[in-house]
Amino acid sequence: MKKKLLLPLLAATMSATAQAQDFPYLVLVGNDESKTVLSVESLSISVADGTLKISNNDGTKSFTLSDLNKMFFSTDGTSAISLTEAATDDEVEVTTVAGLPVGRYASIEKAQASLKPGLYVMKSKNVKLKIAVK
Repeated sequence: MKKKLLLPLLAATMSATAQAQDFPYLVLVGNDESKTVLSVESLSISVADGTLKISNNDGTKSFTLSDLNKMFFSTDGTSAISLTEAATDDEVEVTTVAGLPVGRYASIEKAQASLKPGLYVMKSKNVKLKIAVK
């Protein structure tokens, strides 16, 4: 009985490990929309007493669980830049994720207000963002 259960569990663990390596970044989003991007290389996560502790090759960081909104894995560390970190008053060029041009806008905020729901890439002189408009 134990051997029958062990094999599927082992296969699931190996599959999860292989999939996690496709996403080199872990992004944590705070309740205030602040974002922290961490490398997943040698990643270790633990939770104790309402605190999330994350260790990787860069060291260990602690986060209060009540201050976190969400966390997710990402393929691109630059896509995790919050709009408050970007120069929101710079002119942006917007394309679809497939690379089709959508237009140029005076700012990120004006682009967001004008776009239909979907996924977009925004480029300014300093920042490249991938955003989802709902």
